[in-house]
Amino acid sequence: MEWITLILTVCIVIISFRLLFGKRSHPNAPPCIRGWIPWFGAAFEFGKAPLHFIQQARAKYGPVFTVVAAGKRLTFVTLNEDFRAFFTSKDVDFEQAVQEAVHNTASISKDCFYKTHPTCATVIKGRLTPGNTAMLSVHLCEEFNDHLENLGSEGSGQLNEIIKYSFLTLIIYIVLKFLLENSSHAFHTFHCNWLTQKREILCSVIDKYLPNYGLLLLWASLANAIPVSERFSAITQYLSMFNIVLVCLLCIQDKEKTKVTLDDLQHMPYVKWCIMEAIRLRAPGAITRKVVRPLKLQNYVIPPGDLLMLSPYWAHRNPKYFPDPEDFKPERWEKADLEKNVHLEGFVAFGGGKNQCPGRWYAVMELHMFVALILYKFEFTPLDPVPKPSPLHLVGTQQPDGPCTVRYKHR
Repeated sequence: MEWITLILTVCIVIISFRLLFGKRSHPNAPPCIRGWIPWFGAAFEFGKAPLHFIQQARAKYGPVFTVVAAGKRLTFVTLNEDFRAFFTSKDVDFEQAVQEAVHNTASISKDCFYKTHPTCATVIKGRLTPGNTAMLSVHLCEEFNDHLENLGSEGSGQLNEIIKYSFLTLIIYIVLKFLLENSSHAFHTFHCNWLTQKREILCSVIDKYLPNYGLLLLWASLANAIPVSERFSAITQYLSMFNIVLVCLLCIQDKEKTKVTLDDLQHMPYVKWCIMEAIRLRAPGAITRKVVRPLKLQNYVIPPGDLLMLSPYWAHRNPKYFPDPEDFKPERWEKADLEKNVHLEGFVAFGGGKNQCPGRWYAVMELHMFVALILYKFEFTPLDPVPKPSPLHLVGTQQPDGPCTVRYKHR
């Protein structure tokens, strides 16, 4: 009897709490998935597998819907026709959407971030233009080449660990040189360019937060490149696309040569198509903006305070723009003008609008170079099936849901 009384009391308290303190939506707000627990909302169900949850919610509620999770309202936009409003509307704001995540990641205060982010973003865009990226390629190749030699003549291991070792230790090495050496004459041209870029960026930041911004830049440099490289490498090995290696060998005629130039890369368009297809399939689970004024979308009005969410992962599975969306088809990128950095319609992995990823050209170039070099220098043999992507990663590119062991041997 006491248990029944306790359960009834808890139910009454929950219902009363929701009636008294539950946030009332705008009358024309999108369908809302609230869950039954106050404040937590649908957080538990959503957190189990966010990407699957998005897919199921879209099928049930339509292209625009809101999820209440852990005290936040997340409104998802899934139609390509609405993406323009997401990227360009003055009723949404990027800085306000990501400030809390930046603070949790690098402990940068709200005031400092709002003040310095626009300047930092402008400097990065200016330093990572296609022209400047080309200037960095020669020395980047030298660093990759030297680093890959450290793998030895043969061995085996988890593919993600091999990729992480090659990428992570190289970038950490560059950052440490920047932090430990005081004079620019000690740097190669590659390091000088990075030093100049970082000085321009960090000069606009209060001294107190210099290490924090350094951490943020390091995270941004590595977070997505590693899983994309791994996904690409796994696909090339398991789907019998060894013609990529053949292309590399044919393009680099000098067998003693271990460098890959931009000219070499231009003769390897298929490798770049494969990279872009890997990025398409493993794009971020969601990118976000904060609604700062009532936003009209479809027949709905999205209230201020909502986090507006766009899922590149599901946008890239729209058969209208990507026929057979789950299939790995590098040939579809033949229609894009990648030399002029023009992507396929519907591709939003790098975002859009004024807050589009400023390092997109550099990221594609380093992936293109790294993959060409590692396939040119090593022969890989798969020892595990291709792991499926984990449905847990809403932020960043998708991670593998299981091991992927390979054996490698120097050619």
